[in-house]
Amino acid sequence: MDTIGVRIRKIREERGIIQEFIAEQMGIGQSTYSRLEKDDCIQRDLSKKPSKLKTAQRPTNHLVF
Repeated sequence: MDTIGVRIRKIREERGIIQEFIAEQMGIGQSTYSRLEKDDCIQRDLSKKPSKLKTAQRPTNHLVF
């Protein structure tokens, strides 16, 4: 079974969207977005207490996957 990051990457690639575009829409750097697709950030952030997690600074309801 694919991880969340792998599934996100597959959808992004199927739609011909580059990492830089999605990262910009999310208000994060491309390297941070790349780590999300590799599940690097997810594993580390899941070990944090919920009060320590960062919240999105921009609404994400306009993103299309």
